[in-house]
Amino acid sequence: MSTSTDFPALLRLGIAGVALLSLSACTSTTPTDAESPSPPAASVPSSSGSEDGANEEDQAWAQALRRAPSLQDTDRPVVEMVRYIEIADFGKVMVDCLNEAGFPDVALTADGEGYSTQAGDAAQAEALALAEYTCKTQFPVDPRFLEPLTEAQIRMIYDYSVGPLTDCLEAQGHVISNPPAFEVFRDQYPQGRSWSPIDDATAALSSQESIELIKICPQLPEGLYG
Repeated sequence: MSTSTDFPALLRLGIAGVALLSLSACTSTTPTDAESPSPPAASVPSSSGSEDGANEEDQAWAQALRRAPSLQDTDRPVVEMVRYIEIADFGKVMVDCLNEAGFPDVALTADGEGYSTQAGDAAQAEALALAEYTCKTQFPVDPRFLEPLTEAQIRMIYDYSVGPLTDCLEAQGHVISNPPAFEVFRDQYPQGRSWSPIDDATAALSSQESIELIKICPQLPEGLYG
């Protein structure tokens, strides 16, 4: 079963972030279910981590344990951070890192900003979980991208979405639905249910076509994070 890691679905959760990518690792013919390492839809983490106060590294380890229940806390490797990364680079960095770690089939998802995995047997799931933890710890997302979005930032996204982004997508031949009022968009944003012209444009596209479109019409406005 394929699982995905989202880092703009984070944007939709009221977190300053963008990203959803797909990777296909672990080519076992008897795949097992692996829980998605994506943040829970009900939570809106801040720079200090999740609602229970866990930091990024602890959250990454908790995700590894959910992916591979056979792991124990004593299996947690000591990993040295290499550098912080931009939220928009999350997918590419993770794919490159996991490829180098021995998962050559990992690839970007449709929007080019996240990744997804296909779990294999227990041993493969454990190896992948440890590799993901290592990569996320080596290349954590800069904490400023994990702060909850302010109303001013949500307004900036809304204005960009109803203006330049919609114009760009329509110029590429896509039909975009009418946007809601800002107040509706703002109130729905933290729950991930807000209107998005990208969703309209990519609904019938292939993964590669979506990636190419988003290169032409970026999902987020420049300067969102200052």
